[in-house]
Formats: sequence, structure tokens, C-alpha cells
Amino acid sequence: MGIRAVIIDNREPEWVQKLSFGGVPTTVATLEYGDLQVLCDDDSTLFIERKTSDDLLGSIKDERLMVQMAKCANAKYESQLFDQRIDPVWSYLVITGTFYPGVNGKVVTERGITGWNWNSVMGVLINVQEMGVPVVFSPDNASYEKTVMLLAGRNRDPQTTVLPPRPPLILSPGHQV
Repeated sequence: MGIRAVIIDNREPEWVQKLSFGGVPTTVATLEYGDLQVLCDDDSTLFIERKTSDDLLGSIKDERLMVQMAKCANAKYESQLFDQRIDPVWSYLVITGTFYPGVNGKVVTERGITGWNWNSVMGVLINVQEMGVPVVFSPDNASYEKTVMLLAGRNRDPQTTVLPPRPPLILSPGHQV
């Protein structure tokens, strides 16, 4: 299995827009959600949201992350529940770069030790995975293309698919009050 074509969000940095993903056709466009949409040989579509470790923390802080992940997760739910197709959509959060717990329990990124509590950030990532969006780590930007190609090459046998335990629900501002 592999990649047939890739759509890259136009807000991604130039180095991402220039990736070739093994020489498949690529195009740059504005995506509603995700930073990449990857059409695979098995007719599956991957929605990939890429975050550097520092961008991940910023997205948690300004509350963008959960909304972005809910949109990606809902794409899979809608394809499964409404189109009644078996798993044509897979969403992933790919975190690139340095990201590990420091000796003091704080998150360490490229900029060094942050003020973020490791357990708190792991709790957020568990919530993302419980929505149905697996979290994948890529060691650096240079490995990102290979990581996407590995995800595209995975076996997505429908017999092993189980809906996540907690589907996301995005509340309108009125419902939040």
C-alpha cells in the first residue's frame, strides 16, 4: 500500500509544500481541517494534522487543538456512520521534533524546558486519542515525509476497526454558555 496523491494545506510552511511523498502528484490548497489529505492506494483518505512540539503546546493553550482534532475525528465518524462505508477516513496528529518529560516533570521541547506539566499534556493527548485520532511522533522535520508515507502504508483492515470510546462534540458558542 502507498500514496496516490496528496493535498497540502496552503498555510503549511514552504518546506512541507515542497515535499514529494515518493513522487506522487501533490497540490497545495486551503483545507477545511488537517494539514495534509493523503489519498492512499486502498482508497482510504488520511487527514493529518502536523504540530511541532512548541506549536502543540500553543494549540493547547489557545484551545485550538481540541477543535482541530474534533473536526478530524468527525470526518471519520461521518464516513462510518452516515456514508456507511468501512473506514475510508483515518485521522492522525503527527508531532514533530523534541518532546519528552524533563527531570522536573516539565515538558522539554526544542526551546528547552517549558513551564508545561508533562502529565497534563499527556492527559490532553489521551483525550485526543480517545476521540479516535492516534498521536504519532516524528523525530524531526526531515522525518515528517517518511512518517506520512509509513502511515499511508499501514494495513487498514476493516475487521480490526473499533469506534473510539468518546466521539467528539463541538458545542456552538450558545451551547457553551
